[in-house]
Parts: sequence; C-alpha cells; structure tokens
Amino acid sequence: IVLLYPISVESTFSIVHLVVQSRINFKNASNYREILSDSCQLLLECAKLKSELIQSALVCFRDAVISLDFVDLSLDSSATGGDINYYDTAASIGPYIGALFRLQIDINKDRSVCDGILNSLLSVVPDESNQSEASQNFNSDSARYLSCPHAISTLGHVAGVSGDEQIALSCLANLTAQFNKGNYGELSRIYFTQFNLIAITGSGSLLANILDIYTNIISEGEVDLVSIAMDELGKSLVTLCKTEMIKLEVLLFTLMRAFVEKGLILAKKSSKSSSHNKPNNSIGILRPVLFAIWTILEFV
Repeated sequence: IVLLYPISVESTFSIVHLVVQSRINFKNASNYREILSDSCQLLLECAKLKSELIQSALVCFRDAVISLDFVDLSLDSSATGGDINYYDTAASIGPYIGALFRLQIDINKDRSVCDGILNSLLSVVPDESNQSEASQNFNSDSARYLSCPHAISTLGHVAGVSGDEQIALSCLANLTAQFNKGNYGELSRIYFTQFNLIAITGSGSLLANILDIYTNIISEGEVDLVSIAMDELGKSLVTLCKTEMIKLEVLLFTLMRAFVEKGLILAKKSSKSSSHNKPNNSIGILRPVLFAIWTILEFV
C-alpha cells in the first residue's frame, strides 16, 4: 500500500507506531513477538520513503526495547508468555535500529540523532548503586541479572548493521563496561554474541579490542566461562580468518599468549596450594584453549 500510494505513508506509519509502542500488547508477549518483526520492517520501509520519519522510528524502536524491561509482573505467566525470551525479542529490534542509523547518516547527514538515541538507550543500563531500586521495576528475567537489561542484546546488531565505526566503538565500550562488572550469570553468551557481531564489522581497532577481551577472559576466567568464550570465539572469529578480515597469525598468537598466561596463573595457584596435598584438577580449564588453537592449526 505505501509503495503504491505514497500519500498513505504517514498514516500507515502512525498506526504501526502505536502498535509497536502500546503497552497493551505486552499483556500477551507471544502475540507481540509475532507482530514485532513485520511491524519494525514496515516502519523501516516508511522511513526509507519519507526521511522525516527516521527519527520517530528510532524513538519508537528505542522505547520498545526499554519497555521490555518493565513487563507487568502481576500478570499471569500464561498471559505474558512465560516461555518468551525477552533478550531475543530485544535482539530482533537491534538490526532495525542499525538500519535506521545507516539511513540517518547517509540521507540526513546528521549523526547527532544516532548518538542521542544510542546514549538514551545505553542510559537504561543501571549502575550498581541503583540496582536495588531498579529491582523493584524490572521483570523477572531482568531482575536476576540487573547488570544486563535487554538493551545489551541489541548493541552488536546495531553496530553491525549501521556499519559505522564510531557507533560500533560506543556499543563495544558499553558492553565491555557492563561485562567487567561480572554479573552476567547465564547471559554470558549474549555478551559474546554482541562482541562477535561487532567484530564482524571488520575494523582493525575493534578486532584488537575484542581479541584483548577474549584474552583476558581466558587468562582470568573460571572454567565454565572460558569454555563458553572459546566456543563463541570459534563460531565467529575463526570464520573471519577465512574471509581474511583478520589474519590467522594474529588470532593464533592471541590464543597461544592467553594459553601461556593461563598456564602460568594455574601453576602459581598450584604451588601455593601444594602444601594442602589436594589434587589440582584446574588444568582442565586449558583444554578449550588448546582445542581452539588446534582448530586454527588444522585450518592452516
């Protein structure tokens, strides 16, 4: 309709805008998830036809992500869609925000709107000092991991689709700051997914930062976190080697350095605890790193 009748663009946009932002729709999260992707796509198409709508669409998508953190806990779980993963729902909005950022920069030549939207989206991430207050408002999914509200799961998509290095750097800086707080729990894979999506943008400085993040995780993390990190690293960064976005030698050196650093730390811990005559099984933490190194050597 909007393609055939351009005069209908604004009225169509207004209707879909209300559907996406309406809190009424959150009463049935399953239905909301079903209509969200098509609704976002339609808002994006309207913005492509009428650039004046880009900012309104961005505000709508930002508010939709933020609202996922405030689902009414008093509602029956069957009504809210108890099996709904709100992080996946938020992640599905991320690419549309990135696409609108790209439009705004290319068409309107003004990145201040993008910076404003990104800053306001990131500002919903609570500081540790505000977590007790925030816990009164977040839904049950967020309440367990207050340092990682749903906005986090959009950032890799926003960075990747926008194709803008400045936006990607802002997203990575915020992700790193939140990850370093250490309260990610079972959501560590969400962080790694975002890191990998940002890595795919191909910027040398971004890749170097992300490799450093993985190196630190390997050197300092517990066995479960290291295993997950290496699994996610294998999914994305080894693939980048095949497309020559990152040199195999760089990735191999990073992993070998991390392996050696981790081995030294384990040896130091082992020597301190040897007086207790307890077997030290922590060497198993090195296996995921060895496996990743072996995978790269096989590829070479």
